[in-house]
Amino acid sequence: MHPPGTIQTGTDIVGCVGVKAGATLKWTESDAQDTRCSLWRLSVAETHRKKGIARALVTAVEEWAAQHGFHRVEALTANPQASAFYERCAYVVARPNDWGAGSWHAKNLGAGGCCTQDAM
Repeated sequence: MHPPGTIQTGTDIVGCVGVKAGATLKWTESDAQDTRCSLWRLSVAETHRKKGIARALVTAVEEWAAQHGFHRVEALTANPQASAFYERCAYVVARPNDWGAGSWHAKNLGAGGCCTQDAM
């Protein structure tokens, strides 16, 4: 499985994201069987923000996740701007972060690789 990771303009990488099985801070054996995956380190170059790049990366993660049998995508953030962004992408606050600041945002994936508007 090779998840989506970067968006380039020419030779410059202007956005990136990581994905892992499970929705925990650290890898555990149970993550291999989890039907959730988590989105990590979503970043867009400052000069390329507000151009739909972050949303395109999130959509690519959701599509990849659905194609690989995951039923839910989660993201952890303590950044209020990032929280608002995830909410605009139809994620809802699912639970607090047990390890510190922030909360997990989640979106359930629908059948056929489409993402539902209902995240819970």
